[in-house]
Amino acid sequence: ARVGTASRRVRESLENENATPSSNTQGALNRFYSLVDKGVQKGVFPKNKAARMKAKQMKLLKNAK
Repeated sequence: ARVGTASRRVRESLENENATPSSNTQGALNRFYSLVDKGVQKGVFPKNKAARMKAKQMKLLKNAK
Protein backbone atom coordinates (compact mmCIF):
# COMPACT_ATOMS: atom_id res chain seq x y z
CA ALA A 1 0.00 0.00 0.00
CA ARG A 2 2.83 2.40 0.79
CA VAL A 3 4.46 1.80 -2.59
CA GLY A 4 1.17 2.41 -4.39
CA THR A 5 0.64 5.64 -2.49
CA ALA A 6 4.18 6.78 -3.28
CA SER A 7 3.61 5.96 -6.95
CA ARG A 8 0.39 7.97 -6.97
CA ARG A 9 2.14 10.93 -5.33
CA VAL A 10 4.77 10.95 -8.06
CA ARG A 11 2.04 11.00 -10.72
CA GLU A 12 0.09 13.71 -8.89
CA SER A 13 3.15 15.91 -8.48
CA LEU A 14 3.85 15.58 -12.20
CA GLU A 15 0.27 16.55 -13.02
CA ASN A 16 0.41 19.55 -10.68
CA GLU A 17 3.61 20.85 -12.25
CA ASN A 18 3.26 22.67 -15.54
CA ALA A 19 5.45 20.44 -17.70
CA THR A 20 8.52 21.08 -15.52
CA PRO A 21 9.20 18.63 -12.69
CA SER A 22 10.31 20.37 -9.50
CA SER A 23 12.03 19.35 -6.31
CA ASN A 24 8.67 18.06 -4.99
CA THR A 25 8.53 15.62 -7.88
CA GLN A 26 12.13 14.56 -7.33
CA GLY A 27 11.49 14.04 -3.62
CA ALA A 28 8.41 11.94 -4.34
CA LEU A 29 10.39 9.89 -6.87
CA ASN A 30 13.20 9.35 -4.36
CA ARG A 31 10.71 8.14 -1.71
CA PHE A 32 9.13 5.78 -4.26
CA TYR A 33 12.53 4.35 -5.24
CA SER A 34 13.46 3.88 -1.59
CA LEU A 35 10.25 2.00 -0.79
CA VAL A 36 10.61 -0.23 -3.86
CA ASP A 37 14.23 -1.03 -2.99
CA LYS A 38 13.26 -1.87 0.59
CA GLY A 39 10.53 -4.13 -0.74
CA VAL A 40 13.09 -6.02 -2.82
CA GLN A 41 15.40 -6.41 0.16
CA LYS A 42 12.57 -7.82 2.28
CA GLY A 43 11.39 -10.13 -0.49
CA VAL A 44 8.12 -8.35 -1.19
CA PHE A 45 8.95 -7.68 -4.86
CA PRO A 46 11.14 -9.64 -7.28
CA LYS A 47 14.08 -7.68 -8.67
CA ASN A 48 12.63 -7.52 -12.18
CA LYS A 49 9.26 -6.19 -11.02
CA ALA A 50 11.00 -3.47 -9.02
CA ALA A 51 13.08 -2.49 -12.04
CA ARG A 52 9.93 -2.41 -14.18
CA MET A 53 8.10 -0.21 -11.65
CA LYS A 54 11.02 2.21 -11.43
CA ALA A 55 11.37 2.38 -15.21
CA LYS A 56 7.67 3.14 -15.57
CA GLN A 57 7.94 6.08 -13.16
CA MET A 58 11.05 7.37 -14.90
CA LYS A 59 9.28 7.16 -18.25
CA LEU A 60 6.43 9.29 -16.87
CA LEU A 61 8.96 11.83 -15.60
CA LYS A 62 10.80 12.05 -18.91
CA ASN A 63 7.57 12.39 -20.89
CA ALA A 64 6.44 15.23 -18.61
CA LYS A 65 9.47 17.37 -19.51
